[in-house]
Amino acid sequence: MSAFIHPAGLAQSEGVTAIGEQYGLIGYARYLLVLETLAADPAPVSMSYEAWGDLMQADDDSAHEFLAFYQEQGLLVVEDDGSTLTVHSPDLQRVDPSSAQAPTDDTLYTHADQWASWFINDLAYPLKTANSPENRRYFARWCASRVTVGDMSAAVEVAIEQGSGVTVAALHQHLQALRAKRLQEAAECY
Repeated sequence: MSAFIHPAGLAQSEGVTAIGEQYGLIGYARYLLVLETLAADPAPVSMSYEAWGDLMQADDDSAHEFLAFYQEQGLLVVEDDGSTLTVHSPDLQRVDPSSAQAPTDDTLYTHADQWASWFINDLAYPLKTANSPENRRYFARWCASRVTVGDMSAAVEVAIEQGSGVTVAALHQHLQALRAKRLQEAAECY
């Protein structure tokens, strides 16, 4: 089985918001059906108008209209030879779910986007909050100072125990305290 990366906040991303504005949830659902189909095959997918319509549970003309709209938004590339539509998405990131692993305590992020995703997925941060400039500065700092998921998980536990909240700034303070304590313990061992 193949899969694709479905980023948190996809519905609010550029191009996809236009789908919601123009077609509502039906348009978004049909877009996801197309992405699922594309993820199953690394090559561009060629199907008749009727087959695309069946996939999207739409008549042939509506399916063609949806695909053209997705292309206008820069989400897909659609080639029409008059009877067949060939579709691909250059930005679609396929993955093998059997090899995908959740982050472990040893996971070391190297990009601020990875920390933003972790906050969205693990702490249910809203997309805009996780990606605020102030928070992204902390995330970049954590990448540079080699903060692991385990380090951050420990900071979250302390924040919950102390009732100080799980804001990025508060977690940064807990993280600094935990690292200072670890350095102190290491110094006392020698």
